[in-house]
Amino acid sequence: MPTTTVDVHGVAAGTYPPGVPPIEVLRYPAAEYLLGVQLLANAQRAERAGYDAFAVGCFFDPVLEELRSAVDIPVVSLCESALSMSAAAGRRIGLIGIAEVNRHRLAELVDRYGFGSRVAAIVELDPPVGEDELDRAYDDPDVLLPLFEAAAERCAQASADLVIPAEGVLNSLLTRNGIRELAGLPVVDAFAALFAHAEALVWMTRTSGLTISHGHGRARAPAEVMASAAARAHEALAEGSDHVPAH
Repeated sequence: MPTTTVDVHGVAAGTYPPGVPPIEVLRYPAAEYLLGVQLLANAQRAERAGYDAFAVGCFFDPVLEELRSAVDIPVVSLCESALSMSAAAGRRIGLIGIAEVNRHRLAELVDRYGFGSRVAAIVELDPPVGEDELDRAYDDPDVLLPLFEAAAERCAQASADLVIPAEGVLNSLLTRNGIRELAGLPVVDAFAALFAHAEALVWMTRTSGLTISHGHGRARAPAEVMASAAARAHEALAEGSDHVPAH
Protein backbone atom coordinates (compact mmCIF):
# COMPACT_ATOMS: atom_id res chain seq x y z
CA MET A 1 0.00 0.00 0.00
CA PRO A 2 1.60 3.31 -1.05
CA THR A 3 0.35 5.11 2.07
CA THR A 4 1.66 2.54 4.54
CA THR A 5 3.80 3.90 7.38
CA VAL A 6 6.07 1.57 9.34
CA ASP A 7 7.15 2.73 12.80
CA VAL A 8 9.98 0.67 14.29
CA HIS A 9 10.14 -0.09 18.00
CA GLY A 10 12.47 -2.53 19.74
CA VAL A 11 12.94 -4.03 23.14
CA ALA A 12 14.19 -1.71 25.86
CA ALA A 13 17.80 -0.57 25.91
CA GLY A 14 19.90 -2.84 28.09
CA THR A 15 17.76 -5.92 27.41
CA TYR A 16 20.75 -7.81 26.01
CA PRO A 17 23.93 -8.08 28.10
CA PRO A 18 27.02 -6.34 26.66
CA GLY A 19 28.60 -8.42 23.94
CA VAL A 20 25.69 -10.87 23.71
CA PRO A 21 23.79 -10.66 20.38
CA PRO A 22 19.99 -11.14 20.32
CA ILE A 23 20.27 -14.40 18.38
CA GLU A 24 22.30 -15.84 21.27
CA VAL A 25 19.74 -14.80 23.89
CA LEU A 26 16.94 -16.43 21.89
CA ARG A 27 18.66 -19.79 22.24
CA TYR A 28 17.47 -19.89 25.85
CA PRO A 29 13.73 -20.59 26.25
CA ALA A 30 13.43 -18.85 29.63
CA ALA A 31 15.15 -15.71 28.32
CA GLU A 32 12.94 -15.73 25.23
CA TYR A 33 9.88 -16.01 27.46
CA LEU A 34 10.94 -12.92 29.38
CA LEU A 35 11.64 -11.02 26.15
CA GLY A 36 8.13 -11.93 25.07
CA VAL A 37 6.71 -9.81 27.88
CA GLN A 38 8.12 -6.72 26.17
CA LEU A 39 6.65 -7.79 22.84
CA LEU A 40 3.24 -8.25 24.44
CA ALA A 41 3.44 -4.78 25.97
CA ASN A 42 4.48 -3.28 22.62
CA ALA A 43 1.60 -4.98 20.80
CA GLN A 44 -0.91 -3.70 23.32
CA ARG A 45 0.52 -0.19 23.09
CA ALA A 46 0.35 -0.37 19.29
CA GLU A 47 -3.32 -1.34 19.38
CA ARG A 48 -4.17 1.43 21.86
CA ALA A 49 -2.29 3.95 19.68
CA GLY A 50 -4.42 3.04 16.67
CA TYR A 51 -1.96 1.04 14.59
CA ASP A 52 -3.54 -1.28 12.03
CA ALA A 53 -1.13 -4.21 12.47
CA PHE A 54 1.82 -5.41 14.52
CA ALA A 55 4.83 -7.05 12.84
CA VAL A 56 7.61 -8.92 14.66
CA GLY A 57 10.98 -8.67 12.92
CA CYS A 58 12.52 -11.81 14.42
CA PHE A 59 12.87 -15.02 12.42
CA PHE A 60 12.22 -17.17 15.50
CA ASP A 61 8.67 -15.73 15.73
CA PRO A 62 8.78 -15.36 19.54
CA VAL A 63 5.45 -15.54 21.46
CA LEU A 64 3.50 -15.26 18.20
CA GLU A 65 0.42 -17.13 19.44
CA GLU A 66 0.44 -15.16 22.70
CA LEU A 67 0.61 -11.89 20.76
CA ARG A 68 -2.33 -12.92 18.60
CA SER A 69 -4.36 -13.69 21.70
CA ALA A 70 -3.57 -10.31 23.25
CA VAL A 71 -4.83 -7.89 20.57
CA ASP A 72 -7.52 -7.59 17.90
CA ILE A 73 -5.24 -6.21 15.17
CA PRO A 74 -3.37 -8.53 12.77
CA VAL A 75 -0.04 -9.81 14.11
CA VAL A 76 2.56 -11.21 11.71
CA SER A 77 6.11 -12.44 12.21
CA LEU A 78 9.14 -12.94 10.01
CA CYS A 79 9.38 -16.72 9.58
CA GLU A 80 5.68 -17.42 9.05
CA SER A 81 5.31 -14.49 6.64
CA ALA A 82 8.38 -15.45 4.62
CA LEU A 83 7.26 -19.07 4.33
CA SER A 84 3.71 -18.09 3.37
CA MET A 85 4.80 -15.70 0.63
CA SER A 86 7.52 -18.04 -0.63
CA ALA A 87 5.08 -20.91 -1.01
CA ALA A 88 3.28 -18.88 -3.68
CA ALA A 89 6.52 -17.97 -5.48
CA GLY A 90 8.15 -21.41 -5.56
CA ARG A 91 7.39 -25.06 -5.02
CA ARG A 92 10.30 -25.98 -2.74
CA ILE A 93 11.97 -23.65 -0.24
CA GLY A 94 15.49 -23.56 1.14
CA LEU A 95 16.30 -21.80 4.43
CA ILE A 96 19.77 -20.39 5.05
CA GLY A 97 20.62 -19.72 8.70
CA ILE A 98 23.63 -18.45 10.62
CA ALA A 99 24.57 -21.50 12.66
CA GLU A 100 23.70 -25.16 13.00
CA VAL A 101 22.48 -24.59 16.55
CA ASN A 102 19.44 -22.76 15.11
CA ARG A 103 18.45 -25.54 12.70
CA HIS A 104 16.26 -27.38 15.21
CA ARG A 105 14.29 -24.22 16.01
CA LEU A 106 13.74 -23.46 12.33
CA ALA A 107 12.58 -27.04 11.73
CA GLU A 108 10.09 -26.69 14.59
CA LEU A 109 8.63 -23.53 13.06
CA VAL A 110 8.41 -25.11 9.61
CA ASP A 111 6.42 -28.02 11.05
CA ARG A 112 4.24 -25.79 13.22
CA TYR A 113 3.16 -23.76 10.21
CA GLY A 114 2.52 -26.82 8.05
CA PHE A 115 5.33 -26.25 5.54
CA GLY A 116 7.21 -29.50 6.17
CA SER A 117 6.51 -30.83 2.68
CA ARG A 118 7.45 -27.51 1.06
CA VAL A 119 10.84 -26.93 2.70
CA ALA A 120 13.54 -28.81 0.82
CA ALA A 121 16.48 -27.93 3.07
CA ILE A 122 17.54 -26.03 6.16
CA VAL A 123 21.23 -25.18 5.94
CA GLU A 124 23.62 -22.68 7.50
CA LEU A 125 26.69 -20.74 6.52
CA ASP A 126 29.77 -22.93 6.72
CA PRO A 127 31.90 -22.05 8.55
CA PRO A 128 29.56 -20.18 10.94
CA VAL A 129 30.04 -16.41 11.11
CA GLY A 130 29.94 -14.10 14.08
CA GLU A 131 28.27 -10.75 14.54
CA ASP A 132 31.50 -8.83 13.83
CA GLU A 133 31.93 -10.58 10.48
CA LEU A 134 28.33 -9.86 9.57
CA ASP A 135 28.76 -6.19 10.45
CA ARG A 136 31.82 -5.94 8.20
CA ALA A 137 29.98 -7.69 5.40
CA TYR A 138 27.44 -4.86 5.20
CA ASP A 139 30.15 -2.74 3.59
CA ASP A 140 31.93 -5.58 1.80
CA PRO A 141 29.51 -8.45 1.07
CA ASP A 142 32.07 -10.19 -1.13
CA VAL A 143 33.81 -11.56 1.98
CA LEU A 144 30.77 -13.70 2.80
CA LEU A 145 29.20 -14.12 -0.63
CA PRO A 146 31.00 -17.45 -1.29
CA LEU A 147 29.48 -18.84 1.92
CA PHE A 148 26.00 -17.74 0.83
CA GLU A 149 26.53 -19.22 -2.62
CA ALA A 150 27.68 -22.52 -1.14
CA ALA A 151 24.70 -22.65 1.22
CA ALA A 152 22.29 -21.87 -1.62
CA GLU A 153 23.93 -24.55 -3.75
CA ARG A 154 23.22 -27.10 -1.01
CA CYS A 155 19.59 -25.98 -1.08
CA ALA A 156 19.50 -26.33 -4.87
CA GLN A 157 20.92 -29.84 -4.63
CA ALA A 158 18.05 -30.67 -2.27
CA SER A 159 15.58 -29.49 -4.96
CA ALA A 160 14.85 -26.03 -3.57
CA ASP A 161 13.83 -23.51 -6.22
CA LEU A 162 14.17 -20.41 -4.03
CA VAL A 163 15.90 -19.53 -0.77
CA ILE A 164 15.05 -17.48 2.31
CA PRO A 165 17.77 -15.89 4.48
CA ALA A 166 16.51 -17.32 7.78
CA GLU A 167 17.76 -14.54 10.04
CA GLY A 168 16.98 -10.83 9.93
CA VAL A 169 20.61 -9.70 9.76
CA LEU A 170 21.31 -12.09 6.85
CA ASN A 171 18.26 -10.80 5.02
CA SER A 172 19.25 -7.17 5.51
CA LEU A 173 22.83 -7.86 4.41
CA LEU A 174 21.69 -9.38 1.11
CA THR A 175 18.91 -6.92 0.29
CA ARG A 176 20.96 -3.83 1.16
CA ASN A 177 23.60 -5.01 -1.29
CA GLY A 178 21.10 -5.81 -4.03
CA ILE A 179 21.70 -9.58 -3.98
CA ARG A 180 18.54 -11.09 -5.45
CA GLU A 181 19.87 -14.47 -6.57
CA LEU A 182 22.19 -17.12 -5.13
CA ALA A 183 23.33 -20.24 -6.98
CA GLY A 184 20.71 -19.49 -9.61
CA LEU A 185 17.87 -19.40 -7.04
CA PRO A 186 15.72 -16.34 -6.26
CA VAL A 187 16.33 -14.84 -2.82
CA VAL A 188 13.18 -14.00 -0.87
CA ASP A 189 13.27 -10.68 0.99
CA ALA A 190 11.79 -11.82 4.30
CA PHE A 191 11.16 -8.27 5.54
CA ALA A 192 9.31 -7.40 2.34
CA ALA A 193 7.22 -10.53 2.89
CA LEU A 194 6.56 -9.49 6.49
CA PHE A 195 5.25 -6.06 5.56
CA ALA A 196 3.30 -7.35 2.55
CA HIS A 197 1.65 -9.94 4.78
CA ALA A 198 0.65 -7.27 7.29
CA GLU A 199 -0.66 -4.99 4.54
CA ALA A 200 -2.69 -7.81 3.00
CA LEU A 201 -4.38 -8.61 6.31
CA VAL A 202 -5.15 -4.94 6.96
CA TRP A 203 -6.58 -4.62 3.44
CA MET A 204 -8.79 -7.67 4.02
CA THR A 205 -10.09 -6.33 7.33
CA ARG A 206 -11.02 -3.07 5.63
CA THR A 207 -12.52 -4.46 2.44
CA SER A 208 -13.97 -7.85 3.34
CA GLY A 209 -14.80 -7.43 7.01
CA LEU A 210 -12.27 -10.05 8.14
CA THR A 211 -11.83 -10.11 11.91
CA ILE A 212 -9.13 -11.70 14.03
CA SER A 213 -10.19 -15.03 15.55
CA HIS A 214 -9.79 -15.62 19.26
CA GLY A 215 -10.90 -19.23 19.18
CA HIS A 216 -8.94 -22.47 19.55
CA GLY A 217 -6.28 -21.37 22.01
CA ARG A 218 -6.24 -17.65 21.15
CA ALA A 219 -8.84 -16.43 23.62
CA ARG A 220 -8.33 -12.79 24.58
CA ALA A 221 -8.26 -12.29 28.34
CA PRO A 222 -10.30 -9.47 29.91
CA ALA A 223 -8.30 -6.36 30.72
CA GLU A 224 -8.55 -6.91 34.48
CA VAL A 225 -7.18 -10.44 34.15
CA MET A 226 -4.21 -9.20 32.13
CA ALA A 227 -3.54 -6.33 34.54
CA SER A 228 -3.63 -8.58 37.61
CA ALA A 229 -1.46 -11.26 36.00
CA ALA A 230 1.05 -8.65 34.82
CA ALA A 231 1.31 -7.08 38.27
CA ARG A 232 1.94 -10.43 39.97
CA ALA A 233 4.44 -11.42 37.27
CA HIS A 234 6.36 -8.18 37.81
CA GLU A 235 6.54 -8.86 41.54
CA ALA A 236 7.64 -12.46 41.01
CA LEU A 237 10.35 -11.47 38.55
CA ALA A 238 11.64 -8.74 40.84
CA GLU A 239 11.84 -11.22 43.70
CA GLY A 240 13.40 -13.92 41.53
CA SER A 241 16.09 -11.61 40.20
CA ASP A 242 17.46 -11.28 43.74
CA HIS A 243 18.21 -15.00 43.78
CA VAL A 244 19.73 -15.60 40.36
CA PRO A 245 22.98 -17.55 40.87
CA ALA A 246 26.19 -15.96 39.63
CA HIS A 247 28.24 -17.68 36.91
